[in-house]
Amino acid sequence: MSLKLKYTLPDFKLTQSAAAKHLGISSAAMAQLINHNIWPKNVERAKLKKEINSLLKTHGAKPSDLPGIFKKYQLPDS
Repeated sequence: MSLKLKYTLPDFKLTQSAAAKHLGISSAAMAQLINHNIWPKNVERAKLKKEINSLLKTHGAKPSDLPGIFKKYQLPDS
């Protein structure tokens, strides 16, 4: 199950690869993070979360957009 972050990135015109580049991690590491909740071992999790929040804010996210982005999430069935 994916993290809510996967579905939040496009809301702010961010791709996984663009976010990964900005955060200094590989696209594969970003995919593992958002698709499987597997965090990179070479970056402190708290620091990476802070950087992700900051990135989203610079792309227009409001504080109310951020809660739950690091929780497992599944889109409701249509």
